[in-house]
Amino acid sequence: MIFFVFKTSSRKGKTMIVQEITVENIVEIDRLREVDRDIVEGLVTSIQANGLQQPIQVRQQPLAKDRFILISGAHRLAACRKIGMESVPCVVTECSDLEARLMEVDENLIRYELTPFDRSTFLAERKKIYEKMYPQTKAGVAGAIAKHHRSEKTDNTDSSANGIMSFAESTAEKLNLNRRTIERSIRLHRDLSPESKAAIAGTWLARSGKDLEMLSRQEPEIQAKVLNLMASVTHMEKPGGVALALNRIIGKGEPVSAMADADKRFWALMRLWGEAPVTARNKFISYLNENNLLDHLKGEKEVP
Repeated sequence: MIFFVFKTSSRKGKTMIVQEITVENIVEIDRLREVDRDIVEGLVTSIQANGLQQPIQVRQQPLAKDRFILISGAHRLAACRKIGMESVPCVVTECSDLEARLMEVDENLIRYELTPFDRSTFLAERKKIYEKMYPQTKAGVAGAIAKHHRSEKTDNTDSSANGIMSFAESTAEKLNLNRRTIERSIRLHRDLSPESKAAIAGTWLARSGKDLEMLSRQEPEIQAKVLNLMASVTHMEKPGGVALALNRIIGKGEPVSAMADADKRFWALMRLWGEAPVTARNKFISYLNENNLLDHLKGEKEVP
């Protein structure tokens, strides 16, 4: 098979070549996300009108000179296949398995509007990859290395925690994401049980950040009960459904009137919090801080 090379370039020592590759010779292996049909349809219209504006990124399959593994561009490739294109321009990149995975993750985080659930999944995967590539940035390890270098008073920080940015810092800078958003997403993915994540994927709940955060704060057994209850009760399958399900579970199926007064007030506050916009939440938190109300609660004192 003949490949037509249009140009070559280099980035961080990794050779990149743009060439035409037969579509049937591009394989997709262990993708993190299925293609979105609506995005593919939009790309079909765009490619038919203007051609493929950005090459697909691939790497050569080991021991197979004419076979390539997709790195990024799954939606573009799907659109080209739907149109019936026999070949597509591709950037052929020399990279490791980890580097290829990182490129796939970053394209999804940069190019597409992700649900809160999908964003947490991709950021968690990026963190895992980043810490494999730079193990000295792991929590605990980074602090120990930094402490050692301070005690040694050395200027050589290339391999220390100071030499390589933490995952959150690196991701915030590269992807233009808020660091707090990154940390919240990682925490969400960590606290949801594997069974909960499997049940949430592709549902309305994946799009509701407030419900996801509330669910993630529960123990796995409670998460399972909440998801099962919401699946069986129609009016709970909507934003705010997690609070409704928790209300019934915490109350052991009893009506709200039978719950303890503290529980009723707690769930009333949770519902108001879930319905409040971000500006109102921030104003409420500022009020608590300015009036030292949190200090009263921490000291188990009665608020005057």
